[in-house]
Amino acid sequence: MSPAHLSRVERGQRGAQPEVIKRIADALNVPVADISDP
Repeated sequence: MSPAHLSRVERGQRGAQPEVIKRIADALNVPVADISDP
């Protein structure tokens, strides 16, 4: 994922596949729930 796309995901302008969200959470060492929408 490019930095530009990640930025759009963070700002809610784009979505991300569940596996990508899990990989981001793993890289940040946080639960998926902490970085995904409720």
